[in-house]
Amino acid sequence: MSGAGRFSKRHLVAIAVRGLVVAGFGTLPGSAERPRVYAITGATVVTAPGHVIENGTVMLRDGLIEAVGAGVAVPSDAEEIDGAGLHVYPGLIDPLTGLGQAGQSQQAGQGGGAPPSSGGTRREMPRGPVHLPYHAAMAVAFGLPRDEALRALTIGPARILGLDHALGSIEPGKSASLIVTDGDPLEIRTRVERQYIDGREVDVRDNKHERLYERYASRPGGPAAGK
Repeated sequence: MSGAGRFSKRHLVAIAVRGLVVAGFGTLPGSAERPRVYAITGATVVTAPGHVIENGTVMLRDGLIEAVGAGVAVPSDAEEIDGAGLHVYPGLIDPLTGLGQAGQSQQAGQGGGAPPSSGGTRREMPRGPVHLPYHAAMAVAFGLPRDEALRALTIGPARILGLDHALGSIEPGKSASLIVTDGDPLEIRTRVERQYIDGREVDVRDNKHERLYERYASRPGGPAAGK
């Protein structure tokens, strides 16, 4: 069986669509749970690189994107989410990650962290799904157009994987796999506020980074010390 044949659509969605800082660490909802109906309203919706809808609404139903636009009516059965001041992006895709593969060891360069140094004082940027947006951001700093960097994280790899009919952009009929952020996903300070995979919301607060922050926040000199 070919390498591409070993991946099901759901497997690719689960390993590819992630929040930024919490990539791969959020709590995934049970696959047997029926996706709820959501309406994200009043947000800046980036449907694809270079295509932005201001004050837009994204409707999610039965695991798919039902509608997107500036004048979408919110049905009575939808849970409305106020997206004012937030941004909605297609889920980011890392086609090389080993995260989620059965029996996959978390070795360097396979979704588990940085590869060993090649020697001397030269140090390579960390690898793995957590760092994917920041590699793209580094390319922007050296001249790559920002829209092309975002394309390399969304519709570009979706096309390479043959999944652009389901992933990579926010369009009716595609998988409701997207992220809601408070800013540009290429900025390290940006936080992922909400995350959806096949229309099911992922708990982005239940992750390794948040747990470590809570554990050490009250230490002497920590961010919560003296509060």
